[in-house]
Amino acid sequence: MSAPPSAAEIIRKLALKPHPEGGHYRETFRDAPANGARGAMTAIYYLLAAGEESAWHKVDATEIWHYYAGARLSLSISDNGRDARVVVAELVPDLLWSNDPEGYTTWYSRRWLEYTGLTIEQTRGFGWLDVLHPEDREGSLVRFLKALEAGEPLRYEQRIRGADGHYRWFLIQSRPVHDEAGRILQWFGAATDIQDLRIAMEATRASLAEKEALLKEVHHRVKNNLQVISSLLDLQSMSIKDKQAAGAVKEGKMRVQSMALIHQNLYSEGNIKGIVMEDYIKKLAENLFHSYNIRKDKIQLIMDVDDLNLDVDTVIPLGLIMNELITNSLKYAFKEQDHGEICVSLRENNKRLELLVRDNGCGFPPHLNQIKNNSFGFSLVNAFAQKLKAKLDIYNNGGACVAMNILRYKRA
Repeated sequence: MSAPPSAAEIIRKLALKPHPEGGHYRETFRDAPANGARGAMTAIYYLLAAGEESAWHKVDATEIWHYYAGARLSLSISDNGRDARVVVAELVPDLLWSNDPEGYTTWYSRRWLEYTGLTIEQTRGFGWLDVLHPEDREGSLVRFLKALEAGEPLRYEQRIRGADGHYRWFLIQSRPVHDEAGRILQWFGAATDIQDLRIAMEATRASLAEKEALLKEVHHRVKNNLQVISSLLDLQSMSIKDKQAAGAVKEGKMRVQSMALIHQNLYSEGNIKGIVMEDYIKKLAENLFHSYNIRKDKIQLIMDVDDLNLDVDTVIPLGLIMNELITNSLKYAFKEQDHGEICVSLRENNKRLELLVRDNGCGFPPHLNQIKNNSFGFSLVNAFAQKLKAKLDIYNNGGACVAMNILRYKRA
């Protein structure tokens, strides 16, 4: 069996009826939608028959389009099927047209005429402007003229009136065809109906906006409930005479506030999924400084935080850990000093988070292991470190230092 013909040969054969060879080719067209999308033609299939042998062959639709565009076939639509573009255009659900180098429209596909309900005489030249939505006409014309001047492809969305008087949204695409010297010979354009897609997208956007509003309201209510709990703990601590018990209640209040701050950021910053860590750590530290009546000229906060937007499930345990460590420095590090520094570093390195909280105070006492075992705060730190699959390192180096290498974390 001979080799399948080229796209050029196929088009020449299909453009002539009957075939000079007396029916050597029996053509059959099949619409091959891409990914099941309605009307998206990806190829033309034809049956090549030779004697007793026959086989289906496929020619990519883009190859055919490029061929007849480059061949500069007649723009006349009066051949009633003899122009190869008419053959292909009838297979495509898009509205097709061509323009001369000055932008004058010289040919429309049958689908364009059927959709608009206009005749060729009504739409030749710049008659296409009449079927555009009044709000789109000026912008469409400006884009078109700019593309003509620049000789660059065109792509935008606009509304086109149908024969029934209703407008539908179309994706407009147009590109020039050049000769060997680079001069523009003509333009080919296509309008793809995207009305149903836009409706679906608008519905999706509305649904997402509604869900986002609901999530913000949830975070707002959670924050308010946590603030109520914090206020109750504050009131309770005022009536407790035992200093140690009152201190424990106060620390509980600060832990609640660290979580309330997370939910406050989620509904107020417009990002319902994640927390910008630099802002969060700064606000967390400011709340702790205020609660323990620390003057900023006495103890300075130094931050070294990467541009990280972390998921809520990561920030809650991480925030509670930082709350404990900063609180520990504020309470114990500077009892014998007038001034000091607390440094908080959070960096991402090799798919790990590296947290370091240190101060330049008196450091941990010699019986550190005993404190680790008996301190509720350090028990919390250990528990949350395990949740984050973090390696915890506690040591002295010019002051108290706590380092964590976190494996389990998630960006927003």
